[in-house]
Amino acid sequence: MTLIVDRRQTKHLDGATNRKKFIDKMKYILREKIDELVDRRHIKNITKNTKIKVKSLNPVPWGYMHGTGKSDYVITKNKKYQVGDRIPKPQSSSRGDRIPKPQSSSRGDGEEVNDELDIILTRQEFLDLYFEDLELPNQTEDIYVDTDKYRLRRAGYIRDGVPSRLNLRKTFEMALARKIAAKASGKKPLYLDDSDLRYNFYKKEPLRARRAVMFCLMDVSGSMTVEHRELAKKFFILLYMFLTKNYEYIELVFIAHTSEAWECTEDEFFNNRMSGATVVASAMELTLKIHTERYKDKPYDCYTAHASDGDVLLIEDAITSYNLLDGPLMEVMQYYAYIQIVLPQLAAYQLYHRKLDTFLNSLTPKHKKFNIGIVSDSRDLYTVFRNLFRKR
Repeated sequence: MTLIVDRRQTKHLDGATNRKKFIDKMKYILREKIDELVDRRHIKNITKNTKIKVKSLNPVPWGYMHGTGKSDYVITKNKKYQVGDRIPKPQSSSRGDRIPKPQSSSRGDGEEVNDELDIILTRQEFLDLYFEDLELPNQTEDIYVDTDKYRLRRAGYIRDGVPSRLNLRKTFEMALARKIAAKASGKKPLYLDDSDLRYNFYKKEPLRARRAVMFCLMDVSGSMTVEHRELAKKFFILLYMFLTKNYEYIELVFIAHTSEAWECTEDEFFNNRMSGATVVASAMELTLKIHTERYKDKPYDCYTAHASDGDVLLIEDAITSYNLLDGPLMEVMQYYAYIQIVLPQLAAYQLYHRKLDTFLNSLTPKHKKFNIGIVSDSRDLYTVFRNLFRKR
């Protein structure tokens, strides 16, 4: 006779509903903390499990209004009052209400304690919280490719296996069928037999993943200050995080440009400051060249994020950029997002010198794959991002 002791743990399911309610309640506070977190992380590390510190919230106190409601009965297990006793009325304010103040925690010496709460968000919670109600336009549906990773898929039952894969329901079904058959033959059946045991069987199958490439283009000439670069980095991080919600594998290509364009690493992209004029078309031409050499015949969705202050050396450069966007770039890209950074302290200067957006604005109604956003500080960056990727 086989003896089964069920020692399975289900603690990982406990509190799942309460956790979701808690995160929904803390949504706005968590978003502010996530904004601060984005400033300190590298692009590729932004979607790992995130630890966020927030101040503990005092519970919302109950409020009640005197003179309302009716109660002519005594609750059971009441140890203080009996039926017919007169209950003293609490002192009330001139308005007739009395709302208790929340109690703040303090040490023995009377000093208030500002407790902090550590909230660890999983990757999926992080992305769902930050990018709700947004979508990636023109996403290809059939670009799944096999990878060197595998996942386990249910494939029936077997008679032998490890205890953790024992299927109790199927086992007792087999035991019940055996006992019914034994009773029909007049034999006394065993409660459970080794022949009744059934274990879940799993097969390995290749994990299919969606792939995308993100081209990061940025003007690194002398007109791009540190504030310009910081805003550009935040925008690139936002787009990368959004892509990780929809793609399992993402390649990053960093292209910096002044009068010429070149491919570089992430550290060089954000930290090196070059001198020289700005030729935007050179970065777009290099983007097309890299796409043709590396990704043309591969199942990749292609996205481009371009950040600049809008200043160009010659009007011909703006015309060339327009023609590239109106033609070959729109044919190979799923989406091209251009943000023009206009700092308040440089608004008058940039308003006079800015030429690129006046040419590119006419492309917005013409192509659904292209859009422009104007950013002045970090506070409106997320709003601009939502406008670029809102559901249409």
